[in-house]
Amino acid sequence: MKNKIFKILSVLFLLVLFAPMLVGCQSTDKTKSYFNTKAISVSKFNYDSLNNQTTVTWATTLTNETIYNIKAFSVKFELYSGETLIDTETYTYNRFVEHGQEYTSAFTFTHKGNIDSIKYKSWTATYTTFWETYKIWIIVSVVIVAVLALVYLLCMIILDWDFSDVWFDFEDFSEEHGWPIICFLIPFGTVIYSAITDNWICSIIVGIAIVALILLILIMHLIKFIIEDIGPLGNISPLEIVNLHSKRRTHKSSHKKNTKNRTDKSEDTSNENEFTSYTVKELKEYCRDNNILNYSTLRKAELIELINSSKNTDKNKPKKIKLVKLHLMIL
Repeated sequence: MKNKIFKILSVLFLLVLFAPMLVGCQSTDKTKSYFNTKAISVSKFNYDSLNNQTTVTWATTLTNETIYNIKAFSVKFELYSGETLIDTETYTYNRFVEHGQEYTSAFTFTHKGNIDSIKYKSWTATYTTFWETYKIWIIVSVVIVAVLALVYLLCMIILDWDFSDVWFDFEDFSEEHGWPIICFLIPFGTVIYSAITDNWICSIIVGIAIVALILLILIMHLIKFIIEDIGPLGNISPLEIVNLHSKRRTHKSSHKKNTKNRTDKSEDTSNENEFTSYTVKELKEYCRDNNILNYSTLRKAELIELINSSKNTDKNKPKKIKLVKLHLMIL
């Protein structure tokens, strides 16, 4: 119990420690983009007297701090010849600025007549829709979830997977490897996440896809349970559904008792093949009950070898002498 509490507190500490790295995410507010006007004051003007028009070259930096992509923007300028205001014009440029990115470039426009200065008035941006911005992420996530769900369904049919088997295997793997993996992924993932991009929308899409996959797996197991146990072909009547949950809750504890009884009987013999009558699930539960590690991915023969080797190791350990304490006290 203390070990589990320590692991939980360690994970929470790492989450709190690296949570500040996730701040500064892009905004859903489309006004949170910036137009740099400092370089406009050094714009270049090229007057063509033959055609009586002026070509103006100006530069700026666009900073897109939203979750959407900018596909175009418009800028309004006041055009001057000396101190005289000639005209006020709005120029539109089709430039793609990805969400969370900056775009620096020079732009040009032409105007009839001779002008020698411009003054910035305002700017507006045209954004893509949410679907246009993240459709690749959404489509890929849906395809991956569908493929994984189909593979899992085939495994359920071919290998006759039961939800309790899958859960026990996951629980065993988590007990052996879960905590160090989580402790490694939290700081590593947050640093990479913070250093490369603030793509929190994509993270939400991936998270929703994972939840959807888990729900699909649960629904498939529920359908399998209904067809095999409750349906017309099943062996459980509708009146027994109420008691089914409590029966399955006691299945694991009763199974442990049976495993322990088998273990007690097997201690009277020295035959190394005493575990051949056990199933893979029973062998794994025996390993878990006797604190034998690194067993979750092994097959039956490998599990038996691991159990026998652990028993031999225990026999070779020196036994503790209870009279040592008394002997030291006498001395």
